[in-house]
Amino acid sequence: MGSLKGASRPGRPGRRSVLAGALALLALAACGNRPEEPAPVVGRRGPDFTLTSLDGESVSLASLQGHPIVLNFFATWCIPCRSELPAFQEMARRHAERGLAVLLVDLQEDPGDVGQFLESLKVTLPAVVDDTGHVTKAYRVRGLPSTFFVDREGVIRAVQLGALDDRALESGIAKIV
Repeated sequence: MGSLKGASRPGRPGRRSVLAGALALLALAACGNRPEEPAPVVGRRGPDFTLTSLDGESVSLASLQGHPIVLNFFATWCIPCRSELPAFQEMARRHAERGLAVLLVDLQEDPGDVGQFLESLKVTLPAVVDDTGHVTKAYRVRGLPSTFFVDREGVIRAVQLGALDDRALESGIAKIV
């Protein structure tokens, strides 16, 4: 009986299986599959990001460090977002002397549509579009609206999943100003 070229011994993978497995691992690495960063929770720094504003400018979370930041994830189709965004505008005005920064992050919509939506609500706060969804994923946003209250050092001090009323908004702001 002759030997079979390329046959493997019982219980051991053949060379082709090992090679295929190694290539699959390399393909995963090339796709950027890496462990997720720690969850952005109260007491941890918020993940930094850079996104494009509705005006075409680059805006990063790090550029706002030194200010208390209200970071709100929203979309034009989100009914609770529509009702709470004017409250963010008012709170930003009320707390301007304390250096409060509000940054609105839209989820993968056309910047022109987002601009018209905010204009219809008379909201002039800075807004960026997360066109790839990477920032939304980094913040582990699972529903809209979602709001993160970030202190002057970049540490998340409160998180609100779902709509905010004026009292909850003031409470979050009080933790960061």
